[in-house]
Amino acid sequence: MKLIIGTANFLKQYGLMKTYVKKSEVFKILKFIKNKKINNIDSAIIYDNFFKLKKKINFRNININTKIFFKDEDFKNNLFKKKYLKIIKDKININNLEKFDTIFIHNFEKIRKKNYDKVFDFMNEIRSYKLTKNIGVSLYNPKYLKKIKKEYKLDIVQAPINLVDRRFLSANVKKIIKKKNLLLQARSIFLQGTLLNNYKSMKFFKLKKKNIFSDYNNWCIDNEIEKRTGCINFIKDQKIIHSVVIGVDSLTQCKQIYNDYVSRSKKNYPKKIFSMDKNLIDATKWQKN
Repeated sequence: MKLIIGTANFLKQYGLMKTYVKKSEVFKILKFIKNKKINNIDSAIIYDNFFKLKKKINFRNININTKIFFKDEDFKNNLFKKKYLKIIKDKININNLEKFDTIFIHNFEKIRKKNYDKVFDFMNEIRSYKLTKNIGVSLYNPKYLKKIKKEYKLDIVQAPINLVDRRFLSANVKKIIKKKNLLLQARSIFLQGTLLNNYKSMKFFKLKKKNIFSDYNNWCIDNEIEKRTGCINFIKDQKIIHSVVIGVDSLTQCKQIYNDYVSRSKKNYPKKIFSMDKNLIDATKWQKN
């Protein structure tokens, strides 16, 4: 399973926890993962502030994934391809990259069905131009997997997978992944940090929703295991997962996560602590509570 470092909070506040990694810490993290031969970074065009460090870091030697956000109204414009091709080429040229490792459609679930052919035709085109090695989609809901035709020649699907949110690990989803010859990349394995934090302080969840966090907290205490370790063990035990994006808040946490990731100890995690409550597992709905 390939380990990829997320950069959403590098030089920028991210998520409801508002985590932020300052410049000096970013340098330390990138130096550490380089020494550990972790050569993969996850980003998005709307949050790639870390490229500001390009004068001191050679990003050409790093495999960088990015995500591109498509505006629905642009599909009506004959210059649709020209606009987004320029966005991608400018990112590559300005940051002295050879190409991206993977470019994901950031907002596939918001794109109208009538525009699917257009957007995937464009994605295949940028791959043929060698601007990216792979093309993919970033999803929140597994029902959208059915909308991806095999002829779209997609390489990879990125989705939230964690102890609480196991929707993308259902037998039906695994069947679709294999049938369409897709790779599955996990993100949000700590549920945007909520599985690691003090559940009593998470005011954006209603009290009854905190029971699952309390259950996990108590399970970790009973089993003498760190919350972080339980989350990582769960992901490592899922053979369907090809790669995993892990966000970090500091060099210390990065080292801890790496040690858990490479550990050969028993993959201990709770088998029955999960939820199907979309208001809990889907981060896009949290602010509405």
